Amino acid sequence: MNVLVAGGAGLIGAAVAKSLLEEGGEAVAADDFGDGGDGRSVKEWRAERLAENPRAAVERVDLTNEAALEDLFVRRRPAAVVNAALFDPTGAGARPLMLAARSTGTGLFVHLSDGALYAPGPEPERPAREDEPLDAGGDPRLAAKLEEERLLAELGLPFVALRLFEVLGPMFPPRRFPVGPLEAIVAGEEVEYQETGWRDIVHLDDAVRGIVLALRRRPLGKMINLGGGLLVNPRTLIALLAREAGRELKIRVTPPSGPLLPRRPASLEVARRELGWEPAFTVGRIVESLVSARLGTSAAGRRPAALPPRREPAHPVSRRELFGLFRRPFRGPER
Repeated sequence: MNVLVAGGAGLIGAAVAKSLLEEGGEAVAADDFGDGGDGRSVKEWRAERLAENPRAAVERVDLTNEAALEDLFVRRRPAAVVNAALFDPTGAGARPLMLAARSTGTGLFVHLSDGALYAPGPEPERPAREDEPLDAGGDPRLAAKLEEERLLAELGLPFVALRLFEVLGPMFPPRRFPVGPLEAIVAGEEVEYQETGWRDIVHLDDAVRGIVLALRRRPLGKMINLGGGLLVNPRTLIALLAREAGRELKIRVTPPSGPLLPRRPASLEVARRELGWEPAFTVGRIVESLVSARLGTSAAGRRPAALPPRREPAHPVSRRELFGLFRRPFRGPER
């Protein structure tokens, strides 16, 4: 299947295109290669890696330009679109892309939305379900995501909308959490962390797998959460990174820059039912993948000899015990 990936040089878009190519499909990575997101140089690097595959094509195009998009869709005739692009909330947004997909009869539009749209509610720890009210909270970026979801139904596109919670993965660019803290840990420096509140995290590989399943199974008209289903304290995540790397943690936590809105974990019932999907990466596996990618492992999968072996728990840790671990506050050095 020939899939057009809008934002195909971005973090998630490039990973989706790579996965489709590895499965024998065709992918067109369309991107404007602007300075937003991870920056132009990182996008160029990703595009070069994709272009090495003969079944891949890279298109440099303004994804808000109707004429350019019409030409792109006529030339490439994609069977499906994955919208992984991040649009300027003050501009035309995703509407021109959606109109181009509709006018050329594209069979499926997989739209990536944001799990941060869920209103906190009276019970912040209760998993957020897809049929609950959404609230942009005055954030222009989230307001644009909300408008994109409304347009999907209004324009009559055959769509699936995936609300992604916070995506983490190995070898991220420096501006993405938790690359900065991990680099400080490896260098033996103090980690400077500004409090942001608890998060539901999902590994990049899991997110990509969910997107590919949406292309295959086509649960039309569905809104589906892709998350870890569990709230994690970022300070505890940083502590686990230090333990996995075999380094001493030195951390300075600063107050948040503004009020922290309670976040909620994803309900995964719809993802299980419609996609047969649930996260394969636990918090522990996410930490292992981050540190392993940064420090490297031998061909046999062992850690570098300079690092002490990790001590495994004497008994399996239940989900309830794991949840209790991340509910406990992490105490860094007193200041």
